[in-house]
This record gives sequence, structure tokens and C-alpha cells, in this order.
Amino acid sequence: MIRLGWEFNGSWAPWFATAGQEANFIAYWQNIVNAMRVVIPNLKFIWDPNLGNSWGSSALQNYYPGSSYVNYIGMDVYDTDSPGGATAWAGYLTEGGYGLNWLASFSATTGKPICIPEFGLGPDTGNTGGGDDPYFIGQIEAWMASNSPNGWAGAWDPLPNTTWPYDVPSGTSDPNSDNEFYSVFGG
Repeated sequence: MIRLGWEFNGSWAPWFATAGQEANFIAYWQNIVNAMRVVIPNLKFIWDPNLGNSWGSSALQNYYPGSSYVNYIGMDVYDTDSPGGATAWAGYLTEGGYGLNWLASFSATTGKPICIPEFGLGPDTGNTGGGDDPYFIGQIEAWMASNSPNGWAGAWDPLPNTTWPYDVPSGTSDPNSDNEFYSVFGG
């Protein structure tokens, strides 16, 4: 499975697709998929914006290259709202019109299963991030089970001592989330 231009709606990505670049993004995607399928016919492709859309892209569906070029509809989701819990989760469902509810609806229109290629916890810095938030972990699993039982979710787990600010349960700084993670996902 390959994620071409993941998080294309985020200004941090070198392939950031601003409003007005929809046709270019679609052409880029289709050209790469066509070329790669010549060599590896069964390769799977994941179309994967980031949760929300407040960085300058137009409506996310305008960047969709077509169902013959996509195998999974994805979205990356991080628990970055403080203090986390049910209030933050409600925001992730609707985030700027492009939250998880939008993902479920859009997936239904395409007939493609959902995936969450990246999910993880934000650090507890006092004003950003949910910190040790087992509710978020359980809700990701429950949401996937009810919205895409044939889909999948991938936890982002950076290496220790990296500068990346987000993590999944580490077993040390997020013990409650760690327990919830192993309870709902196994391991």
C-alpha cells in the first residue's frame, strides 16, 4: 500500500495542494498510479488528507483522483486538543467540515473502505494536546469498527528521543492510554 501525497491539505507537506491546484494534484496522482500499476499491478493506493482543512486547500473532494485510482479513503487523526476526552473527540468528528463524519460520508459515496493511516496522541503541554487520553484511543477503535469494519488504523509511534511532538502510548508517559491501546487493539 502506498500513500501518495499524504496530508496534501497541510501546509507542512512539500506536496501541499493549495486551492487552484486540484487538477494538477489529480493529474499527478493518476500519472503515478498508472505508471506504478504497469510494474506492480496489485499495488494498493491510499488517498489521505489530514483531519480538517484550514491550511488553504479547497474542498477535499475536489482533489479526489477517482475510484479507479484509489483503494482506500484515509485520514490522519491526532489528539491535539486539550484537555482531550469527549469534548475533543466531538471536535474530531466535525473538524472544520472535514472531520471523521465527513470521511465516513465521502467513503460511502466512493464505495472505498476507510483507513486511518496515522493516529496518535498529542503531548500534554497545558494548552495543546490531549496527553494521556485513553478515551481517544478507544474512540478511534470504536469509530473504525462501526464505520469501516474492513478498514484499518495505523498508530504513529515515533522513535524515542525524536523531536516529533506526537506519540502513541509509550508505556511510560501515557500509562492509561497504553493500557487502552493494548486492550482494544491487542498486543
